[in-house]
Amino acid sequence: MWKSILLLFFIILNFESTAQEVEKSLFGIQTGILGFWVSNELRLSPHWSFYSEIGLDGSITTKEIHGGTFPVFLPVFSIEPRHYYNLPKRKADAKDVFHNSGNFFSLSLKWYPNWFGLSDNNNSRLGADIFVVPTFGIKRNINWNWNYELGGGVGLGIPAGSTQAGEVLRPVYNILLRVGYKFY
Repeated sequence: MWKSILLLFFIILNFESTAQEVEKSLFGIQTGILGFWVSNELRLSPHWSFYSEIGLDGSITTKEIHGGTFPVFLPVFSIEPRHYYNLPKRKADAKDVFHNSGNFFSLSLKWYPNWFGLSDNNNSRLGADIFVVPTFGIKRNINWNWNYELGGGVGLGIPAGSTQAGEVLRPVYNILLRVGYKFY
């Protein structure tokens, strides 16, 4: 199954045009409503990139054991292939495509290791999880170094490592509301 998916992925990459529209490499930092991330985006083909990031991801969590709702910040490692599908149209309409400014689809894979959790709750360590989320988003430039990303998706949360009885797949959300700074 995985071999078929990889073969299909490389066939799609080969059918792309040869115009160099996605930047070769972008390194930056981002912040949002809940979190802080350091990211890198590498070009795979004219319309595909490989986006990776590490950071502290925040969420609002409810735990029946401790009672109540509380914010928690967890370390996260994320990778995602991104397909910028509207770059040729934006370029033809004389719109900005600088630093991958366009709309994208991606498959976000996030790993939340069970190392620590920053929260006002004394026992906020949560189990290690892996999130697989198809995501739609837009990336736009504010100026030469500043940009923002908006988007979202719904996927699955998979318990990783030692699991307790009754832990199953659950729906998860990936919400992008971020402002970032790009380095060169």
